[in-house]
Amino acid sequence: ENDGLIEAEATITNLVDASGKLNYDTATVDADVDLKNVPTIALQGAIAKFNDWKPAIDLPGMLGPTTDLSLHTKGLLSSANAQITLNAKYLKSAAMVVNQKTGLTGEMKLHLHVDQENWKSISTSHKTLAGSELLKPFDLKVMLNRVEIPRGSNGLDTARTAVAANITSSEIQLDTGKPKIGRITLRNAVVGI
Repeated sequence: ENDGLIEAEATITNLVDASGKLNYDTATVDADVDLKNVPTIALQGAIAKFNDWKPAIDLPGMLGPTTDLSLHTKGLLSSANAQITLNAKYLKSAAMVVNQKTGLTGEMKLHLHVDQENWKSISTSHKTLAGSELLKPFDLKVMLNRVEIPRGSNGLDTARTAVAANITSSEIQLDTGKPKIGRITLRNAVVGI
């Protein structure tokens, strides 16, 4: 068994003024957090607990058994930029997030490799894909050129999220497992949102 490792170093300065009052507008942050070889099931559990979220997909099956995650941020606490990377057996991603008084903005690159092993985790959670067989591994690349999540009266208003994205994939070959449909091949897939 592999043990995960968490390393963190963070400094917040000017958070409290001379009178003892919290002041987020003048506070600065300098933080580096690295999680290495952490069981993906632990991340799935932490995300679920934090967001009261029940995942539709088995993350360890889709991403791989362990995950490396890093977060680096520096600047004013109220408007700091954060660089986030996530690496697992099947997923490589990098994101830049900017915290602003009006909300969060950012961009992200994702590269997901799908083979027969993680296809089973992906397909079993979707009614239309259940019972299908992946005939050839493929790569899915997602570039979120712009993500904006505005703040509402109770925090981030995810219902008003704005996204501009490009999604491309290498050739996808599936046997649907349904006699009337049979095999499907998707070539040169490009989607813009």
